[in-house]
Amino acid sequence: MVFKKVSEFHPKKDYELFLKDFHLSTELKSMYNSLIKIGECYTNIWNIFSKTNYLQTHENIRIAYGYVNCPEVKGLYLRHCFFIDSNNKIIDPTLADENFCTYYIVMSFSTSEYRNILIDFPFTDFANYLPYIEANKEFIKWGWINEIVTIG
Repeated sequence: MVFKKVSEFHPKKDYELFLKDFHLSTELKSMYNSLIKIGECYTNIWNIFSKTNYLQTHENIRIAYGYVNCPEVKGLYLRHCFFIDSNNKIIDPTLADENFCTYYIVMSFSTSEYRNILIDFPFTDFANYLPYIEANKEFIKWGWINEIVTIG
């Protein structure tokens, strides 16, 4: 097996680092606390999408798949699902109480795009969804070059 050097990878794009909006995240969590469980980000986003009218009343919000880093696990980015609004504010009901989390987005979807994907691919974790797999490969390559370690 021949391994490539990190310098031989050429990702197709650069990725922006986002910060969580603590206020919007804790507000969303308190509104739907019974639907949110730690460690279940994909289900949490699905529950808010399917069991509430939050996204209908906040039409500028997209569902985002990517990675999160919190200070407790410095240097590691964990695969994660969350929301992003039109002002690029991350809204994360799963990790609402965590301070200073940073996020990268691999893919994001409008509510109609998300609904249409789930009709054909009925799993809220997109780890086996081919377009996500391809986009995630690009992010991982970019991460290697930028010394970002991803898990998940």
